[in-house]
Amino acid sequence: MVNHHQTIRQILGHANFDNTYKLQTLKDNVSLLTPSVLDQINQVVIKAGHQQFKKNEVIKGRCDSFVVETDVHYPTDTNLLYDAIRIILMCITKLCKRFELTSWNDSFEQIQEIKNSLHRLQKLKHSTSKDEEEKQKKVIIDAHRSYLNLVKTKLEQVFATLKKLLEQNQTFEIETELSKIQHFIKHAERQIDQIDRRVIKGVFVQALFI
Repeated sequence: MVNHHQTIRQILGHANFDNTYKLQTLKDNVSLLTPSVLDQINQVVIKAGHQQFKKNEVIKGRCDSFVVETDVHYPTDTNLLYDAIRIILMCITKLCKRFELTSWNDSFEQIQEIKNSLHRLQKLKHSTSKDEEEKQKKVIIDAHRSYLNLVKTKLEQVFATLKKLLEQNQTFEIETELSKIQHFIKHAERQIDQIDRRVIKGVFVQALFI
């Protein structure tokens, strides 16, 4: 809607359609609209609406709802893990450039390596043949294990880099970035555990989305 709705673009300060936002930019920014933020916006809108009426005037409201068909990609835990590690690598690369550390020169190649691993496991299909079912299952498990191992390796490198930064007494300077990285590390670790139990160990897992 930001790319194609004139009114919303005007709110954002864009009067025309010369520039558009990339999909990932929209996802990263829309995710900042938390329930608490939306609730605050609602209160402001309600207050502004009440100011348009007289003090004792009866106010009536109407709400319309509709159903939209959504394309749900399964399993989502592998995608959520990719999103988490992607943001972690981008943040750590930014910090390394800021404090002139050579640990992470460019996050693009690191992210692309993980993305390629994700795409490989997503392309795997369960065989319809009874004889091939067990073989295909093993291939899928191996692909997920390889994906998890790659992400774990990147996380270990991130931990090592954060340790260097903290040893340089940069805690105060990187407090905001560090908080964001730690937040997404928790997300990544949760998804790693979920994928490990669901796919590799074959344990039923009820997904938790926050």
